[in-house]
Amino acid sequence: MSELRGLGEVNDELKRQGGRLLAISTDPPVRTKKVVEKNRLEYPVLCDVDKTVIQAYGIVHEGAGPGGADIALPANILIDKNAEVVWTHIASNIVDRLSPDEVLAQAKEFGSALE
Repeated sequence: MSELRGLGEVNDELKRQGGRLLAISTDPPVRTKKVVEKNRLEYPVLCDVDKTVIQAYGIVHEGAGPGGADIALPANILIDKNAEVVWTHIASNIVDRLSPDEVLAQAKEFGSALE
């Protein structure tokens, strides 16, 4: 949750560049809504309950969720204005996460591609 809250500055930077931040969760909408409200997230969170998006991006962590459910690996993906992936960090496991500062640095580096 702290990672989600920490992405506020990344969201602000992306907005300055004409971009936007989107988080993806495999949790049901009711649970996701509670997380968004509790943490006062100022960006949308996509509910990928059927795991279509995480499968498309190859970020499924098979059997790592409650009861052996598949969940998403922590990942950061920057997509430019032409819908091309310009940078990714896909974690090797659930605890391998970039800090929001590292993601912010990448957003600034690739800013011109996002505009």
